[in-house]
Amino acid sequence: MERAHAMAHFDDWLTDRTIRLAELETFVADLTQVGEAFRDGYAIWTSSGTSGTPGLFIHDRVALARYDALELVRCNWPSWPILPRWTPWWPHRPWPWPVPSDRYAVVCMTGGHFATLASVERMRRSLPWLSSSLRAFDGMLPLPQLSAQLQAFDPHWLAGYPSSADLLADVQRSGQLSLHLKGLWTGGETLEHSTRIRIEQSFNCRVRDDYGASEFLPIAWECLEGNLHVNEDWVILEPVDQNLRAVAPGKASHSVLLTNLANHLQPLVRYNLGDRVTPLGRNCACGSSFLTIRVEGRDDDILELETAQCERVRLSPLALVTALEDLAHVHAFQLIRCAPSALELRVDPQREHPDALQRGAATLRQWLCGQGLSNIEIHPLALAPACHPRSGKLRRVLARPLGSVTTPRGHAV
Repeated sequence: MERAHAMAHFDDWLTDRTIRLAELETFVADLTQVGEAFRDGYAIWTSSGTSGTPGLFIHDRVALARYDALELVRCNWPSWPILPRWTPWWPHRPWPWPVPSDRYAVVCMTGGHFATLASVERMRRSLPWLSSSLRAFDGMLPLPQLSAQLQAFDPHWLAGYPSSADLLADVQRSGQLSLHLKGLWTGGETLEHSTRIRIEQSFNCRVRDDYGASEFLPIAWECLEGNLHVNEDWVILEPVDQNLRAVAPGKASHSVLLTNLANHLQPLVRYNLGDRVTPLGRNCACGSSFLTIRVEGRDDDILELETAQCERVRLSPLALVTALEDLAHVHAFQLIRCAPSALELRVDPQREHPDALQRGAATLRQWLCGQGLSNIEIHPLALAPACHPRSGKLRRVLARPLGSVTTPRGHAV
Protein backbone atom coordinates (compact mmCIF):
# COMPACT_ATOMS: atom_id res chain seq x y z
CA MET A 1 0.00 0.00 0.00
CA GLU A 2 1.35 3.42 -0.98
CA ARG A 3 0.49 6.58 0.96
CA ALA A 4 -0.82 8.44 -2.10
CA HIS A 5 -3.20 5.57 -2.93
CA ALA A 6 -4.30 5.23 0.70
CA MET A 7 -5.06 8.94 1.09
CA ALA A 8 -6.93 9.01 -2.22
CA HIS A 9 -9.24 6.26 -0.92
CA PHE A 10 -9.32 7.42 2.71
CA ASP A 11 -13.07 7.08 3.27
CA ASP A 12 -12.98 3.46 2.07
CA TRP A 13 -9.98 2.64 4.23
CA LEU A 14 -11.38 3.02 7.76
CA THR A 15 -13.30 0.25 9.50
CA ASP A 16 -15.56 2.87 11.10
CA ARG A 17 -17.64 3.86 8.08
CA THR A 18 -19.17 6.86 9.84
CA ILE A 19 -15.85 8.75 9.75
CA ARG A 20 -15.11 10.87 6.70
CA LEU A 21 -11.89 12.57 5.64
CA ALA A 22 -13.57 15.97 5.38
CA GLU A 23 -14.55 15.78 9.06
CA LEU A 24 -10.98 14.87 10.09
CA GLU A 25 -9.52 17.69 7.99
CA THR A 26 -11.78 20.15 9.80
CA PHE A 27 -10.60 18.73 13.13
CA VAL A 28 -6.86 19.02 12.35
CA ALA A 29 -7.30 22.54 10.94
CA ASP A 30 -8.01 23.65 14.51
CA LEU A 31 -4.68 23.76 16.33
CA THR A 32 -6.40 24.34 19.69
CA GLN A 33 -7.49 20.69 19.50
CA VAL A 34 -3.99 19.20 19.30
CA GLY A 35 -3.98 16.30 21.75
CA GLU A 36 -7.77 16.29 22.09
CA ALA A 37 -9.61 13.02 21.53
CA PHE A 38 -11.73 12.72 18.41
CA ARG A 39 -15.09 11.04 18.98
CA ASP A 40 -14.63 7.84 21.01
CA GLY A 41 -11.13 8.57 22.27
CA TYR A 42 -9.47 8.41 18.84
CA ALA A 43 -6.14 10.15 18.23
CA ILE A 44 -5.45 11.90 14.94
CA TRP A 45 -1.89 12.49 13.76
CA THR A 46 -0.71 14.20 10.62
CA SER A 47 2.61 13.52 8.94
CA SER A 48 4.89 15.56 6.75
CA GLY A 49 4.88 15.33 2.99
CA THR A 50 8.35 13.81 2.68
CA SER A 51 6.97 11.35 0.13
CA GLY A 52 5.16 14.18 -1.66
CA THR A 53 1.81 13.31 -0.05
CA PRO A 54 0.97 14.45 3.50
CA GLY A 55 -0.62 11.72 5.59
CA LEU A 56 -3.43 11.64 8.12
CA PHE A 57 -3.63 8.74 10.56
CA ILE A 58 -6.27 7.87 13.14
CA HIS A 59 -5.64 5.46 16.02
CA ASP A 60 -8.22 3.85 18.31
CA ARG A 61 -8.04 3.73 22.10
CA VAL A 62 -6.77 0.15 22.23
CA ALA A 63 -3.93 1.01 19.86
CA LEU A 64 -3.01 4.05 21.96
CA ALA A 65 -2.93 1.89 25.10
CA ARG A 66 -0.57 -0.53 23.36
CA TYR A 67 1.71 2.28 22.15
CA ASP A 68 1.80 3.73 25.67
CA ALA A 69 2.68 0.35 27.15
CA LEU A 70 5.51 -0.16 24.67
CA GLU A 71 6.87 3.32 25.36
CA LEU A 72 6.70 2.77 29.11
CA VAL A 73 8.12 -0.74 29.31
CA ARG A 74 10.67 -0.77 26.49
CA CYS A 75 11.28 2.52 24.76
CA ASN A 76 11.60 5.01 27.60
CA TRP A 77 11.91 3.32 30.96
CA PRO A 78 13.98 0.13 30.58
CA SER A 79 15.17 0.41 34.17
CA TRP A 80 11.82 1.21 35.80
CA PRO A 81 12.05 -0.49 39.22
CA ILE A 82 8.77 -2.45 39.00
CA LEU A 83 10.07 -4.57 36.13
CA PRO A 84 11.02 -8.11 37.15
CA ARG A 85 14.67 -9.03 36.76
CA TRP A 86 13.79 -11.83 34.38
CA THR A 87 12.46 -9.38 31.78
CA PRO A 88 14.46 -10.12 28.57
CA TRP A 89 15.32 -6.48 27.97
CA TRP A 90 16.46 -5.74 31.55
CA PRO A 91 19.63 -3.67 31.02
CA HIS A 92 23.05 -4.62 32.29
CA ARG A 93 23.89 -0.99 33.03
CA PRO A 94 20.67 0.84 33.96
CA TRP A 95 20.71 4.59 33.62
CA PRO A 96 19.12 6.92 36.21
CA TRP A 97 15.51 6.23 37.12
CA PRO A 98 12.97 8.92 36.21
CA VAL A 99 11.02 10.14 39.21
CA PRO A 100 7.62 11.90 39.39
CA SER A 101 9.22 15.22 40.36
CA ASP A 102 11.40 15.31 37.22
CA ARG A 103 10.73 17.79 34.41
CA TYR A 104 10.53 16.64 30.78
CA ALA A 105 11.11 18.85 27.74
CA VAL A 106 10.29 17.85 24.17
CA VAL A 107 11.63 19.95 21.30
CA CYS A 108 9.42 19.32 18.27
CA MET A 109 7.46 20.98 15.51
CA THR A 110 4.38 22.59 17.06
CA GLY A 111 2.41 23.86 14.07
CA GLY A 112 0.14 20.86 13.56
CA HIS A 113 -1.32 17.61 14.86
CA PHE A 114 2.05 15.88 14.61
CA ALA A 115 2.45 12.58 16.45
CA THR A 116 5.05 13.81 18.95
CA LEU A 117 3.29 17.05 19.84
CA ALA A 118 -0.15 15.42 19.92
CA SER A 119 1.17 12.67 22.21
CA VAL A 120 2.66 15.22 24.61
CA GLU A 121 -0.55 17.23 24.70
CA ARG A 122 -2.65 14.09 25.13
CA MET A 123 -0.61 13.21 28.22
CA ARG A 124 -0.92 16.74 29.60
CA ARG A 125 -4.68 16.71 29.11
CA SER A 126 -5.27 13.23 30.52
CA LEU A 127 -2.80 13.56 33.43
CA PRO A 128 -3.21 17.08 34.87
CA TRP A 129 -0.62 16.41 37.58
CA LEU A 130 1.95 16.00 34.78
CA SER A 131 1.06 19.19 32.90
CA SER A 132 3.48 21.40 34.85
CA SER A 133 6.44 19.03 34.47
CA LEU A 134 6.01 18.09 30.79
CA ARG A 135 6.28 20.72 28.06
CA ALA A 136 6.70 20.84 24.31
CA PHE A 137 8.99 23.53 22.90
CA ASP A 138 8.79 24.89 19.37
CA GLY A 139 11.74 23.64 17.33
CA MET A 140 11.21 26.47 14.82
CA LEU A 141 12.10 29.19 17.31
CA PRO A 142 15.40 31.05 16.84
CA LEU A 143 18.07 29.12 18.73
CA PRO A 144 18.74 31.83 21.36
CA GLN A 145 15.02 32.04 22.17
CA LEU A 146 14.64 28.26 22.34
CA SER A 147 17.70 28.00 24.58
CA ALA A 148 16.35 30.68 26.92
CA GLN A 149 13.00 28.90 27.25
CA LEU A 150 14.68 25.58 27.98
CA GLN A 151 16.97 27.17 30.55
CA ALA A 152 13.98 28.72 32.33
CA PHE A 153 12.19 25.34 32.42
CA ASP A 154 15.41 23.54 33.47
CA PRO A 155 14.42 19.99 32.43
CA HIS A 156 15.92 16.78 33.79
CA TRP A 157 15.11 14.92 30.57
CA LEU A 158 15.15 16.22 27.00
CA ALA A 159 13.78 14.75 23.77
CA GLY A 160 14.15 16.04 20.23
CA TYR A 161 15.48 15.55 16.74
CA PRO A 162 19.21 14.80 16.47
CA SER A 163 19.79 18.05 14.56
CA SER A 164 17.98 20.09 17.24
CA ALA A 165 19.91 18.35 20.02
CA ASP A 166 23.16 18.98 18.14
CA LEU A 167 22.39 22.70 17.84
CA LEU A 168 21.56 22.88 21.54
CA ALA A 169 24.76 21.00 22.33
CA ASP A 170 26.69 23.82 20.61
CA VAL A 171 24.99 26.35 22.87
CA GLN A 172 25.67 24.18 25.93
CA ARG A 173 29.38 23.96 25.05
CA SER A 174 29.56 27.72 24.57
CA GLY A 175 28.31 28.25 28.13
CA GLN A 176 25.17 30.10 27.07
CA LEU A 177 23.06 27.11 28.13
CA SER A 178 23.51 25.15 31.33
CA LEU A 179 21.21 22.12 31.46
CA HIS A 180 21.86 19.30 33.90
CA LEU A 181 20.22 16.36 32.16
CA LYS A 182 19.79 12.81 33.35
CA GLY A 183 19.14 11.57 29.81
CA LEU A 184 18.31 12.65 26.29
CA TRP A 185 16.17 10.93 23.64
CA THR A 186 16.42 11.47 19.91
CA GLY A 187 14.31 10.37 16.95
CA GLY A 188 12.96 11.43 13.57
CA GLU A 189 16.33 11.74 11.83
CA THR A 190 19.49 9.70 11.35
CA LEU A 191 21.65 9.88 14.48
CA GLU A 192 25.26 9.70 13.37
CA HIS A 193 27.79 8.24 15.81
CA SER A 194 29.81 11.47 15.83
CA THR A 195 26.65 13.47 16.58
CA ARG A 196 25.74 11.14 19.45
CA ILE A 197 29.20 11.51 21.01
CA ARG A 198 29.12 15.29 20.62
CA ILE A 199 25.70 15.53 22.31
CA GLU A 200 26.66 13.14 25.12
CA GLN A 201 29.86 15.03 25.87
CA SER A 202 28.11 18.41 25.81
CA PHE A 203 25.30 17.41 28.18
CA ASN A 204 27.26 14.78 30.14
CA CYS A 205 24.45 12.25 29.82
CA ARG A 206 23.51 9.24 27.76
CA VAL A 207 21.70 9.64 24.44
CA ARG A 208 19.15 7.04 23.40
CA ASP A 209 17.66 6.87 19.93
CA ASP A 210 14.36 5.43 18.76
CA TYR A 211 12.48 4.84 15.52
CA GLY A 212 8.83 5.61 14.99
CA ALA A 213 6.30 7.05 12.58
CA SER A 214 2.82 8.51 12.51
CA GLU A 215 1.69 5.11 11.22
CA PHE A 216 3.05 3.33 14.31
CA LEU A 217 4.72 5.49 16.94
CA PRO A 218 7.07 3.06 18.79
CA ILE A 219 8.44 0.94 15.91
CA ALA A 220 11.81 0.27 17.52
CA TRP A 221 13.63 1.09 20.75
CA GLU A 222 17.31 1.32 21.53
CA CYS A 223 18.67 -1.00 24.19
CA LEU A 224 21.65 -0.09 26.34
CA GLU A 225 23.91 -1.95 23.93
CA GLY A 226 23.07 0.74 21.37
CA ASN A 227 20.96 -1.49 19.11
CA LEU A 228 17.50 -0.70 17.73
CA HIS A 229 15.04 -3.54 18.40
CA VAL A 230 11.76 -3.80 16.48
CA ASN A 231 8.65 -4.24 18.64
CA GLU A 232 7.82 -7.37 16.68
CA ASP A 233 4.91 -8.41 18.87
CA TRP A 234 2.87 -5.42 17.63
CA VAL A 235 4.46 -4.35 14.34
CA ILE A 236 5.78 -6.32 11.35
CA LEU A 237 8.61 -4.59 9.53
CA GLU A 238 9.79 -5.97 6.17
CA PRO A 239 12.89 -4.38 4.59
CA VAL A 240 12.48 -4.87 0.82
CA ASP A 241 14.28 -4.10 -2.44
CA GLN A 242 12.87 -2.16 -5.40
CA ASN A 243 10.80 -5.21 -6.40
CA LEU A 244 9.35 -5.52 -2.87
CA ARG A 245 11.39 -8.66 -2.18
CA ALA A 246 12.93 -9.21 1.24
CA VAL A 247 16.56 -8.14 1.52
CA ALA A 248 19.23 -10.31 3.12
CA PRO A 249 20.54 -9.52 6.63
CA GLY A 250 23.16 -6.81 6.50
CA LYS A 251 21.86 -5.31 3.25
CA ALA A 252 20.20 -1.89 3.15
CA SER A 253 16.66 -1.95 1.82
CA HIS A 254 15.11 0.26 -0.84
CA SER A 255 12.07 0.70 1.40
CA VAL A 256 10.29 -1.03 4.26
CA LEU A 257 6.76 -2.43 4.53
CA LEU A 258 4.92 -1.90 7.80
CA THR A 259 1.99 -3.89 9.17
CA ASN A 260 0.35 -2.41 12.27
CA LEU A 261 -1.08 -5.19 14.46
CA ALA A 262 -2.31 -2.79 17.14
CA ASN A 263 -4.67 -0.43 15.30
CA HIS A 264 -7.87 -1.96 13.90
CA LEU A 265 -9.50 1.35 13.02
CA GLN A 266 -7.18 2.23 10.13
CA PRO A 267 -5.61 -1.09 9.06
CA LEU A 268 -2.09 -0.85 7.69
CA VAL A 269 -1.00 -4.05 5.96
CA ARG A 270 2.34 -4.06 4.13
CA TYR A 271 2.21 -0.28 3.99
CA ASN A 272 5.16 1.23 2.10
CA LEU A 273 6.82 3.47 4.67
CA GLY A 274 9.61 4.61 2.33
CA ASP A 275 12.47 4.36 4.85
CA ARG A 276 15.78 2.59 4.16
CA VAL A 277 16.35 -0.07 6.80
CA THR A 278 19.11 -2.65 7.21
CA PRO A 279 18.07 -5.84 9.07
CA LEU A 280 20.86 -7.05 11.33
CA GLY A 281 20.50 -9.93 13.78
CA ARG A 282 18.72 -11.22 16.87
CA ASN A 283 21.61 -12.11 19.18
CA CYS A 284 21.97 -8.92 21.18
CA ALA A 285 23.97 -8.81 24.39
CA CYS A 286 21.04 -7.05 26.10
CA GLY A 287 19.15 -10.36 26.06
CA SER A 288 16.31 -9.38 23.70
CA SER A 289 15.64 -11.69 20.76
CA PHE A 290 13.73 -9.02 18.83
CA LEU A 291 15.20 -8.13 15.43
CA THR A 292 17.82 -5.37 15.45
CA ILE A 293 17.90 -2.88 12.59
CA ARG A 294 19.84 0.12 11.36
CA VAL A 295 17.69 2.93 9.99
CA GLU A 296 18.68 5.54 7.42
CA GLY A 297 16.19 8.22 8.31
CA ARG A 298 16.28 11.85 7.29
CA ASP A 299 19.88 12.96 6.95
CA ASP A 300 19.42 16.54 5.86
CA ASP A 301 22.14 19.03 6.70
CA ILE A 302 22.19 21.69 9.38
CA LEU A 303 22.51 24.93 7.41
CA GLU A 304 24.92 27.61 8.59
CA LEU A 305 24.13 31.04 7.16
CA GLU A 306 25.55 34.51 7.71
CA THR A 307 23.66 37.59 8.82
CA ALA A 308 24.30 41.03 7.33
CA GLN A 309 26.72 41.57 10.25
CA CYS A 310 28.63 38.40 9.26
CA GLU A 311 27.38 36.52 12.32
CA ARG A 312 26.78 32.84 11.79
CA VAL A 313 23.35 31.31 12.42
CA ARG A 314 22.79 27.54 12.34
CA LEU A 315 19.33 26.27 11.34
CA SER A 316 17.70 22.93 11.96
CA PRO A 317 16.74 21.17 8.69
CA LEU A 318 13.45 20.06 10.27
CA ALA A 319 12.53 23.68 10.91
CA LEU A 320 13.26 24.61 7.30
CA VAL A 321 11.25 21.64 6.02
CA THR A 322 8.34 22.53 8.29
CA ALA A 323 8.36 26.14 7.10
CA LEU A 324 7.94 24.98 3.51
CA GLU A 325 5.58 22.07 4.12
CA ASP A 326 3.26 23.41 6.78
CA LEU A 327 3.43 27.17 6.24
CA ALA A 328 3.82 27.32 2.46
CA HIS A 329 2.15 23.94 1.70
CA VAL A 330 4.94 23.00 -0.70
CA HIS A 331 6.13 19.39 -0.58
CA ALA A 332 8.11 18.51 -3.73
CA PHE A 333 11.11 20.73 -3.01
CA GLN A 334 14.82 20.81 -2.28
CA LEU A 335 16.65 23.59 -0.44
CA ILE A 336 20.38 24.05 -1.06
CA ARG A 337 22.83 26.49 0.50
CA CYS A 338 24.81 27.85 -2.44
CA ALA A 339 26.65 30.66 -0.61
CA PRO A 340 27.06 31.88 2.99
CA SER A 341 24.02 34.13 2.55
CA ALA A 342 22.16 32.51 -0.36
CA LEU A 343 19.81 29.58 -0.80
CA GLU A 344 18.58 27.81 -3.90
CA LEU A 345 14.97 26.60 -3.70
CA ARG A 346 13.99 23.92 -6.20
CA VAL A 347 10.33 23.07 -6.64
CA ASP A 348 9.14 20.36 -9.00
CA PRO A 349 6.79 22.02 -11.55
CA GLN A 350 5.30 18.63 -12.48
CA ARG A 351 4.13 17.88 -8.92
CA GLU A 352 3.27 21.29 -7.50
CA HIS A 353 0.81 24.10 -8.27
CA PRO A 354 2.19 26.78 -10.65
CA ASP A 355 2.40 29.35 -7.82
CA ALA A 356 4.14 26.96 -5.38
CA LEU A 357 7.64 28.19 -6.21
CA GLN A 358 6.93 31.85 -5.48
CA ARG A 359 4.76 30.97 -2.49
CA GLY A 360 7.53 28.81 -1.04
CA ALA A 361 10.18 31.49 -1.60
CA ALA A 362 8.02 34.20 0.00
CA THR A 363 7.22 32.04 3.05
CA LEU A 364 10.86 31.07 3.44
CA ARG A 365 11.96 34.72 3.30
CA GLN A 366 9.45 35.64 5.98
CA TRP A 367 10.55 32.78 8.26
CA LEU A 368 14.24 33.61 7.80
CA CYS A 369 13.54 37.23 8.77
CA GLY A 370 12.24 35.90 12.08
CA GLN A 371 15.58 34.15 12.54
CA GLY A 372 17.50 37.41 12.05
CA LEU A 373 18.40 36.49 8.46
CA SER A 374 16.59 39.13 6.41
CA ASN A 375 19.66 39.47 4.18
CA ILE A 376 19.49 35.94 2.77
CA GLU A 377 19.02 35.74 -1.00
CA ILE A 378 16.67 33.01 -2.26
CA HIS A 379 17.06 31.77 -5.82
CA PRO A 380 13.86 29.93 -6.90
CA LEU A 381 14.17 27.28 -9.60
CA ALA A 382 11.32 25.42 -11.28
CA LEU A 383 13.30 22.21 -11.22
CA ALA A 384 12.77 18.71 -9.84
CA PRO A 385 14.85 17.96 -6.71
CA ALA A 386 18.03 16.02 -7.48
CA CYS A 387 18.59 12.65 -5.81
CA HIS A 388 21.99 11.33 -4.82
CA PRO A 389 23.62 9.86 -7.96
CA ARG A 390 24.63 6.60 -6.25
CA SER A 391 22.06 5.90 -3.55
CA GLY A 392 19.10 7.50 -5.33
CA LYS A 393 18.11 9.04 -2.00
CA LEU A 394 16.66 12.55 -1.82
CA ARG A 395 18.20 14.98 0.65
CA ARG A 396 15.78 17.86 0.96
CA VAL A 397 18.07 20.29 2.81
CA LEU A 398 21.62 20.33 1.56
CA ALA A 399 24.66 22.40 2.49
CA ARG A 400 26.46 22.36 -0.83
CA PRO A 401 30.22 22.95 -0.65
CA LEU A 402 30.72 26.66 -1.09
CA GLY A 403 33.00 26.14 -4.10
CA SER A 404 30.29 24.49 -6.19
CA VAL A 405 28.20 26.35 -8.70
CA THR A 406 24.90 25.75 -10.43
CA THR A 407 24.60 25.31 -14.16
CA PRO A 408 21.62 26.76 -16.06
CA ARG A 409 19.96 23.34 -15.78
CA GLY A 410 20.35 23.41 -12.01
CA HIS A 411 22.97 20.68 -11.48
CA ALA A 412 25.85 21.18 -9.08
CA VAL A 413 29.30 20.86 -10.70
